Amino acid sequence: MDKGFIKSKINIPKVKDKLVKRLALFDKLKQAIDYKLILVTAPAGFGKSTLISSWLNFDIKNKYFVAWISFDERDSEPLIFWKYIIYSLNKIKEGIVDSSFSALNSVQFNYGFETEILSVIINDLFNLEKELFIVLDDLYLIKNKEIYEQLKFFIRNIPSNVHVIILSRVVPEIGIAKLRATDSMLQLSQEDLSFTKEETEVFFKDVMNVDISDNILIILKERTEGWAAGLQMAALSLKNNKDEENLIQRFKGDHRYVLDYLMEEVFTLLDKETQEFLMKTSILDEMNCDLCNKVVDIKNSQYFLEKLDNENLFMIPLDENKEWYRYHHLFKDFLRNRIDITMENILPKLYSDAANWYKENGFYSNGINFYLEAKNYSEAILMIEKIDMDLMFSGEMKKVYDWYMAIPKNKFYESIRLCMNAAWFTCTDGNYEDTEDYLKHIEAFFEINKDEEYEKYYNTEIMIVRAMLATLEKDSNKINEYLKKAKNYSYEHNESILHAAISLLNGTACIYDGEVLKALEFFEESFKISKRINNYYLAVMSNRSIIISKMLKGKLYEAENQCVNLLEYLKSRNAEKIPIAGGIYNDLAEIYYEWNNLDKAKEFALKALEFGEKGEVVWVLCKSYMILTKILFANSNIEESLNYIKKAEIIVVNAKLFDLGTELQVVKQNVFLRTGNFDEVEKWIKSESFFKLERCNIEYAYYYIAQLRYFILNDLMKEAEETVNNLCVNFKNRKIYKVFAEVLILKSILCNKKGNIEEMLELLVKAINISYKENYLRIFLDEKEDLKSIILREKDKFQSMLEKEQLIFLNMIIKSFEEVNCEQAFKISEILSIREVEVLKYLKEGLSNLQIANSLFVSVNTVKTHLLNIYTKLDVHSRTEALAKASGLGIL
Repeated sequence: MDKGFIKSKINIPKVKDKLVKRLALFDKLKQAIDYKLILVTAPAGFGKSTLISSWLNFDIKNKYFVAWISFDERDSEPLIFWKYIIYSLNKIKEGIVDSSFSALNSVQFNYGFETEILSVIINDLFNLEKELFIVLDDLYLIKNKEIYEQLKFFIRNIPSNVHVIILSRVVPEIGIAKLRATDSMLQLSQEDLSFTKEETEVFFKDVMNVDISDNILIILKERTEGWAAGLQMAALSLKNNKDEENLIQRFKGDHRYVLDYLMEEVFTLLDKETQEFLMKTSILDEMNCDLCNKVVDIKNSQYFLEKLDNENLFMIPLDENKEWYRYHHLFKDFLRNRIDITMENILPKLYSDAANWYKENGFYSNGINFYLEAKNYSEAILMIEKIDMDLMFSGEMKKVYDWYMAIPKNKFYESIRLCMNAAWFTCTDGNYEDTEDYLKHIEAFFEINKDEEYEKYYNTEIMIVRAMLATLEKDSNKINEYLKKAKNYSYEHNESILHAAISLLNGTACIYDGEVLKALEFFEESFKISKRINNYYLAVMSNRSIIISKMLKGKLYEAENQCVNLLEYLKSRNAEKIPIAGGIYNDLAEIYYEWNNLDKAKEFALKALEFGEKGEVVWVLCKSYMILTKILFANSNIEESLNYIKKAEIIVVNAKLFDLGTELQVVKQNVFLRTGNFDEVEKWIKSESFFKLERCNIEYAYYYIAQLRYFILNDLMKEAEETVNNLCVNFKNRKIYKVFAEVLILKSILCNKKGNIEEMLELLVKAINISYKENYLRIFLDEKEDLKSIILREKDKFQSMLEKEQLIFLNMIIKSFEEVNCEQAFKISEILSIREVEVLKYLKEGLSNLQIANSLFVSVNTVKTHLLNIYTKLDVHSRTEALAKASGLGIL
């Protein structure tokens, strides 16, 4: 054996006692037996060697032959390279490569390596009676192109029972394209090797013995993008410092462990030209050739992008054509740290060059960000003024306001338009003080700079914003006073944002006064104008107000149709993915919750949450959390529902405008009531909140219903009677039927407690008569602890008091109660004919009218007649509703 030979380099790395057994990748590697080449490429620290060594030790070593060679730079001479391979093969079974040894020993170092020797090695391998895996670890360290040509020849000609596994940071030049085309290669990349959330959890808890919360786990998984070395550094940091929150704040590319690793393993190994390219382009979130040329001031960026991609230097392609790229998050942080140290003086120019490129190519949002980084505030303001209103009224107000806050106050106040827009944002965020500051600055500006036309327009806006602020106090008089002043400034264009906003606020004032029908007219006017001028934000806000009004009136199907139509409108304008659209999905979630379709309600609420997070639309997020609280509680998932309440509470501290605080308190206290936490509810009932209200404002309807529920559950009969009678008169007179039905249900429970059975029955029948056509199920199911026993006990009396349609609805309620037997349902004479049931079954299969007609051997008109009868008998309006109701009744 040669004197310079190192035995440890041909040993399979020892597997640690504790490691993440990556079963999904092991399953994928089972296919290796079918391929000549298994190529595993990824940047440093992604666990290439650990994966393959653990797979070999667990699944392969005892079944097949395994040869392992760990290479370094000194092995770049062909003779040395192939000697290591032969030594590793000889270790498997002494004597199997004697011919290869003889051939190699005949070669003198001064004459070089004879390629014919490869044929001898390949022929020796034909003598193996078992499958052989040859692992070439760290192959990227071999710099000799001649060796890669030899490997290319070797892999193409090896016997079918020999499989070469290459572990490398770069894709080797060994004819990969042909191997891939002939299906001779299995490849694992960075994407495959990135740890999943489940693997990350096992790594922290079982391997590193570090307890970590789920929230921090998810954040670290996203920040490291599954990079094994990054996760290990985070775990080591947590072992030394148990403060999770502090770690998350500090764990970036400039963290000392990450910094040392990337410097030693990656950055210092690169040439200076590549280092410079990396640092300069690290200011970019995404990059292509043209943008890099502009920023780095070169003409050959494509060469560098392809080089970085091929060499797996933490470069991630963003499209199939590999035109756009980004850096791994931690690597980008590392590079930014390097440029701050070594090139700080040129950063403003880099930012400006990037901003100019984005501006020239119409990417204004990106351009603004870079002008702000370059402190070129004049250019930033010019670009913001071009797009801020469009973004604000698409629901991206937070992004725009963040731009405003990045501009020095003295520069910002030079633009009255930006000040006004800032007032709109802080107003919608419920920030009274900042809004007033902006408005006073604008008024002071016009005292000095007289411009009657502009002043008139801005005064209209100022009064509208002040009217919006008055909604925080639920003061309809103050709202109307400001709106009257706004109209007195006589803006000319009816089809304007201002006109739509005034109509919306007029409707809101009507809601506070309990005039729901009048409010609905204003909301619909605002909605129509908003759609005509393509102001999506106001369209969604108007829609939300319409939905609230329709639900209060007990018109659930109309409310659903309203939401669906608005989504279609946004889709027709390619605007269905704007963040503010989350508000529509929240409305749909509320509607489906009332229908007790909890799965669909949850689906819509989660979709709304996704939209809200995308645009940081706080009221959408908060509303989603509240709806999810109700849905999860209805599904008896109490712990998770309480978690969503906590999330909503964090948001609601600063988001006041839509009275999210009031609504959240109602949701929270109802959960407490139904879990028997009466002490918390009592504190709330006795707080100042109730005593500040001078009248039973409709906006606080559910506030008082929660109070009534508390009185009933605590047997406070006098207080309960007084409250319920006031609520009945209030909501009946105003024809707010949904809330009225809910109060009737609670009053019936109160009557049952008092032993007044006849009145109890009458009240429940009234509530059913109000609710059955629109399928208001949840208002009954939310009181199931009391209603279940009442309904089943008085079954015979209900049978005689209700018509068939109402009994169908009551059966749906009974079916939704837990642990109720089929025999306990009401007996209803056959609802549908045999032929009508047949038609329903075909509907369920998704057949068209013509297909149903052909199946039944009748005309299409006959099918339409059957459908009309089905809709009439079930009191529905569509196929979907018919199937849902028939399923609920057990007809199908």
